[in-house]
Formats: sequence, C-alpha cells, structure tokens
Amino acid sequence: MTISKTDNRKKISSFLRDPRVLSIIILLFVLGLKLSVINYPSPEKSPNECISNLEGCGFVFDEAHYVPAVRKLIMGQATNNEHPPLSKYLIMLGIAIFGDNPIGWRFFSALSGAASVSLLFLISYNFLRKIELALATTLIYLGDVMTFNLSSIAMLDAPALMFLLLGILLIMNKRRVLGYVILGLSVLCKTSSIFGVFTITLVDSFFITPKEGRLKKRLEKGLNSAALSLILVMSVFLTGLAIYDYAYNVFSSPIEHLDYILNYHTSLSFRCSDYNAFLYCIHKDSPYSEEGVIVDLPLRWTIPINTFAPSPYHVVEVTVDGYSYKPIAYYGIYSPIWWLTWIVLVVTAPSALKNLLHLFSGRHGGIDEKKLLDVFVFFWICFNYLVYFPVAYLLHRWVYTFYFIQTVPAIALSLPSILWEDRIGRLILIMVIGVQLWWLFMWFPVKSELHVSMLKSLGLPA
Repeated sequence: MTISKTDNRKKISSFLRDPRVLSIIILLFVLGLKLSVINYPSPEKSPNECISNLEGCGFVFDEAHYVPAVRKLIMGQATNNEHPPLSKYLIMLGIAIFGDNPIGWRFFSALSGAASVSLLFLISYNFLRKIELALATTLIYLGDVMTFNLSSIAMLDAPALMFLLLGILLIMNKRRVLGYVILGLSVLCKTSSIFGVFTITLVDSFFITPKEGRLKKRLEKGLNSAALSLILVMSVFLTGLAIYDYAYNVFSSPIEHLDYILNYHTSLSFRCSDYNAFLYCIHKDSPYSEEGVIVDLPLRWTIPINTFAPSPYHVVEVTVDGYSYKPIAYYGIYSPIWWLTWIVLVVTAPSALKNLLHLFSGRHGGIDEKKLLDVFVFFWICFNYLVYFPVAYLLHRWVYTFYFIQTVPAIALSLPSILWEDRIGRLILIMVIGVQLWWLFMWFPVKSELHVSMLKSLGLPA
C-alpha cells in the first residue's frame, strides 16, 4: 500500500496546525532571535572592575543593579532585598552554567521571553480556537519593542511574566492548584505580578467556577475560591522568601521581609509642582539633574499625541564616512498597539460590566464562553494598567513606562478577536501586524550591517 503525496501533505499540514507543535516552533524561533543579540553589548572590563564604576561593564538599563547584586549573592552577601529573589536566582543559574558574561546574565531572561510568546499563543488558542487568530496574537506581541528588549536582558520582568502566563494557561486547562503555585513563583520574581494574580483569581473565582445556585451561594463559593487561591499564591511566595532569608540570614521571618519590601516601595515617591495636562511632570528633587527628571505619567503611555520620548537604555553610536548609525540601541519605547488600549477597553467593557451586573443581580448562570476573553481582557487592563493611575496621580509613587509590558499581552489577545469579524476588520488586523513587525525591525536592539544598509536605503535612521 502506497501513501500518496497528497496524503503526506495533509499529514504535514495537520502536524503543523497542531497548537502544541506550533508553540514549540514559536519558542525556538523567538529564542533563536534573542540568542542572536544576547551577547551585545559585552563588557570591556572584568567583573572585579565593575564594582562602583560601571562604565564599560556592558550593562543594559537596570542590569547595572541586578548583575552586581547577583555577584554579591554568589559570594554569600545578601543584597537588593527590596525585590524578591527568584529572577536573581535564575540570573545566578545562568552565570553558573555559562559563566559571568552576557550569555550567563541574560540566557534565562531570553528563554523566559521566548516562552512567554509561545505561552501567549496557546492562551490565545484556548480562548479563540482558531490557529490564525492565535498566530495573529503572537505576531502582535512579538512586535512589541519594549517587551522584546526587557526580555532579552538580565531583568526581573521576563521570568515574572513567563510564570504569570504559564499559570494562566494551567488554570484555563483546569489544573488550578499547579496554576496558582506557578503564579506564586511569578510574584516571587517580581511583586507587581500580584496585579495579574488578582485578575486571574477574580475571573476564575467569580465568572468561571460558580455556574449555578443562588446569588448568595455563588458569591460565597467565589469568595472561598478566591481566598484559597490567594492563600496558595502567598504561601509559595512567603516560602520562597523564607528560604532566601534562611540561606542569607537576612530577616527573621518572611513576613518581616515582606514588610521591608512594601515599606521600601511605598517610600519611593516623586514631588511635582506642575502636571502638564496629566501627561507628565518634573520631579525637581533629583540628585541626577539640576533641572529635574521627567516623570511620564500613565496617561502618556497610551496616547499618540505628546507621547513619551524613547528612553535610551544602552545606545552605541558609530560614524563611518559621515554616516552615523547605532549598531546597538536598546530603547525603552512604546509600540503602536499601546495607542489602541482605550479602544480595547471600550470594546470589552460592555461584556465585562454586563457579566458583572448579572453576577450581583442573581441572574448569572455561568459566563458565555464567547465573552470570557472580553471579561478577562477588561479586568486585566484595569488591574495591570489603570491601577497605576491612583498610584501615580494620588499617591505620587514612581511609575515607569516599562510597567506597561504586563498589559501588552491583553491588548495582543483582544485585537484579533475584535477585528476578525468582517473583511475590513481583517485588513486592519493585517495592517496592525505589519506595523508592529515593522516597528520591531526599525527599533531592533542589535543591527547587523545588512540591517543598517536596508534602513539606510529606505532613508530611515539606523
């Protein structure tokens, strides 16, 4: 019996449309892309020379804090205790495997970033059940420059976001206990992950689990589910802190350590006398600048008019024959989908608020599966982006533009669903994907000679 070429093509096509296979392909592709830049920039000085004067040490952005902190941790000296330890342990593991060099510092961040793209593909497929829409989500998310850059360097954010997305995927697949354990690991990487934990706990406990019974019973069941879930998350988090405190003999209890973390972060406040259209203000009491430091407030992150200026995290400029270009240029910069945040909120709000109203009116008998994504996205944006409005405008706590990377997955999830309904919407979706990928191409952090030549031929800055 012979197998025809047509049968082979069908088998290959079926194989490549398997979400699990595609997720592995996506993981390997994105990881390869990140590994191509992971060694740049490289240090000009040895680790022993990078104690106080960090110039020439090859650090990008806050690597200047975390890599020296990890070096101290390796020597048995507790430091950087204002942040939980798991992401720093991953940096330490990278150094143990690959050495104290850029590959060692950044490998697990790059792996986490690649895994996050793959996980978001699977989450999108679980919501939408269409390979095309899941791939659209993936490409939109991949094109976000801020996310790509921060998940290619030794920061806390990439592992935190990876564990957050993994936890969500597990909970969606009814593996709740393991999912909430993983969410605890996310908080153990970075405390701001708790906003994402609140979102998935809210949606899981009140919109998915309690599908029948009277209002009082459903609310009681939802509250019990939420309490147990948060207890599990906090147990994992506090256990991690306890292990760290015991190993380094820092705090007498994880509660004391948590208190230190909270007090430290609440003490970081800015002082502004004038708010420019609620977009930004000038912090005058800065030791780094006599003129003051610009504080880009949350509203400025998501509007195309008078948006925040790209922040040069690490830029190397070279001039050849009068032409200047930047072969290494890590910028903290928005991508075009940030400007669609308010549109996504407006579109998803009716479904979310309607289901919330039904929940408390006693008419809620389980959420419509087709509307679950709207509910999830709406509350995700509320808890992971809008939460920074009172933090910045009322409490005057420092907020940074890169905090938005925890909101980007929700925007990437929602846009394909919103735009897929008709032909015009699909054309707009293709345009959004094209603009996102073009944006990444223009702002890619490490450019080859061919890359520079292409941008130069198009009359674009390189």
